[in-house]
Amino acid sequence: MGYSEGPRRLFEKSTTPVKSELLTTGDVARRCGVTPDAVLKWIRKGRLQAVRTSGGHFRVARESLEALGAIGRAAQSGGDVNSPADSLSGLKHCWEYFCRDMVPPEACEECIVHRARIEKCYEVAKLGQTIGHSRTFCRTTCEECSFFRACHGLAPIILVVTTDKALSGRLTGQADSRNVVLRFARSGYESSMLVETFHPSVVVLDSALGEVRDGRLVDSIVHDERIAGVRIIIALRNRDRVAPRQGVSVMSAPFTLEKIERERGKP
Repeated sequence: MGYSEGPRRLFEKSTTPVKSELLTTGDVARRCGVTPDAVLKWIRKGRLQAVRTSGGHFRVARESLEALGAIGRAAQSGGDVNSPADSLSGLKHCWEYFCRDMVPPEACEECIVHRARIEKCYEVAKLGQTIGHSRTFCRTTCEECSFFRACHGLAPIILVVTTDKALSGRLTGQADSRNVVLRFARSGYESSMLVETFHPSVVVLDSALGEVRDGRLVDSIVHDERIAGVRIIIALRNRDRVAPRQGVSVMSAPFTLEKIERERGKP
């Protein structure tokens, strides 16, 4: 199935001509109608070649994007390169979006969408469980799924776990001017209940919670197949400390939606 391949060399030394147009991950996301997180996943999996700037940011040559097909197919058909349908066609599947280390969630193995290599799982879901897929992995409606939302250019869902009402209020106020959907939980238990009804693309954890500082909540999220592949950001308060962990970002106070989005866009 291609999931047992050895480690890939993700970033090659650039042989791109000097005059080649270099795109940021945000540029690529806008052209392809997906989230910056989706672009970073393409880069990490070796699907999209990228180079790093001296500041550590990724840049993608336009030729690399055309080779991937995100622009090429749309241009050949005369379509809009910003169309999610054009940019995602043939590039990714739901189980790839949610996989960890190139391994799809176990629940996907017996799903007809995975076995038949169907690209638009949300179209098959409309047929019902008898004719369509059995939704063994899906716990939410398609409209609340981060894969569906990325495919359709909808606002990403960010789950914030905190007991700080003032922080929740500030973030809610900041969300009014940004293309994001915020959901809040006050504990790991409450967040676990919430992800039964929606699939966030980012989970922000307030280090004021003991279960965040001791790593229990991070472990729970990392091993929760319902939200496999979710980006985790720990909002670290001044005197708090957490053990470093691969794939988990840390941002310091003050906590703002702008900082969350900036961390979300980092590799």
